[in-house]
Amino acid sequence: MKETVTETAVTVEKAKTEAFEGLARDLKAWWEKSGGNGNGQNGGSTGGLNRVVLAGNMTRDPQLRKLPSGMAVADLGLATSETRKNKSGENVDVVCFVDIVTWGRQAETCAQYLKKGSPVLVEGRLQFDRWEAKTGEKRSKLRVRADSVKFLPRSHAQNGQENGGGNGNGGNGNGNGANGHAAEPALCGVADGPGDEDGNGMPF
Repeated sequence: MKETVTETAVTVEKAKTEAFEGLARDLKAWWEKSGGNGNGQNGGSTGGLNRVVLAGNMTRDPQLRKLPSGMAVADLGLATSETRKNKSGENVDVVCFVDIVTWGRQAETCAQYLKKGSPVLVEGRLQFDRWEAKTGEKRSKLRVRADSVKFLPRSHAQNGQENGGGNGNGGNGNGNGANGHAAEPALCGVADGPGDEDGNGMPF
């Protein structure tokens, strides 16, 4: 059991390290392109930097749908938490809930392997959508458009809870994981491009 917990921790830390190394490369490239002052090599603007790295657990099963073009789109919910001190000096957990959208093969893979509670590491960018509902009401939403979703190993505690003591067979007793989902890969990340409108009044 100790080996499993240790290997899980090492894999998670490796995934986080790779994600932040990629973020550092993006930041360095943007800084160099800006001439080291954020104003551009020739005094012009280089634009901003929009990169997001999140690690947390799924708050619900992925919601997969297909656009008229056949492109797959999956909506994910992620909860991340951090510990802060309150005014009394006590440590409290602060949870942030984030909506994530992913496209193509990556969306299909997420729907196949992920479920509520699954730990993931997401790399992507913020996306602000505006659209008009069928009622004519104007709506907007800020969320993360995922470039990469990495499936992190579930902790021994999580597996034990799902397996009712850890018999390794999952919720359906056939080795395919709880709720009939396929067994998760140890670590996976797929990137895909954008889709198009599906006629539901939303631009995604």
